[in-house]
Amino acid sequence: MKLFVAATVLRDHKKDFRTAFQSVAIGVAALLDKPPHGLVSYVAHPGTPPGKFPEVRALRRAIWTFTRDPLGGLPSATLTADTQWHPQFVVNIKNLLDKLQTEFGLTPSANIGLKLKKTGLPNAPLSGAKDLADDEEVPLRVDTVHQATGESLDCVLYMTLKDHAEEFLAGVGTEVGRIGYVASTRARNLLWVAVPNNALKDLRPLFEAKGFQEVN
Repeated sequence: MKLFVAATVLRDHKKDFRTAFQSVAIGVAALLDKPPHGLVSYVAHPGTPPGKFPEVRALRRAIWTFTRDPLGGLPSATLTADTQWHPQFVVNIKNLLDKLQTEFGLTPSANIGLKLKKTGLPNAPLSGAKDLADDEEVPLRVDTVHQATGESLDCVLYMTLKDHAEEFLAGVGTEVGRIGYVASTRARNLLWVAVPNNALKDLRPLFEAKGFQEVN
C-alpha cells in the first residue's frame, strides 16, 4: 500500500510521473501470485528487452494508464486518504488486476485483501503528506538492480518476494541469488531488505542467521 500512496504523492505533488509509474509497477508486481521473473524491469524501464514476456508493451500501457488516471486508476491526492482515496483505490486496483489476469494471465495473490488494508492511512488528504514528497528532500530513486550495477550508494532498499529473498540468502548459485548479491554490494553504509509481511515468519530466522536485524 505504501508504494501506491507514495506514487500518488509523487504524481500529484511532485509531478514526477516517471517515478510514480515505477512505484506502481513494483506495487502491482507485489500483488501478483508468482509474477514472471524480471517483470518490473520489463514494465518500468522501456529500454529493457522484453525477453520471455512479449506482451510487455501492452502491460506497460495498462499500468501507465492506471498511474496517470485519477478516476479509473490511482485516485487523486486531494481525497481524504482513509475514507475516500482508499475505497476508490481498492476498486480500481482490483479492476486492473482483473484486466491483467484476463489479458496477460497474471494471477492476483490469494491474500489480496490483507495487502490492500488501509492501516496507517491518515484521515486527511495525501496532498498534505509532506514526509513523502518534500521539496527539500533528496528525491527517492527507484531502479532495477541491473541499472545500479557498478555503482556505490550510501543506502539501498532491496525489495523482494519470498522466493527472491530465499535465493538471495542462499548465495550466488542462481540468477536471482546473483541479482541479490549485486543489490547488497551496492550499499556503502546501510542495506535494507524488504520482504512480504506474509513471508516474514518463515524468512526472519534465515535473515537473523546472516546477521540482519529486523526493523519495524
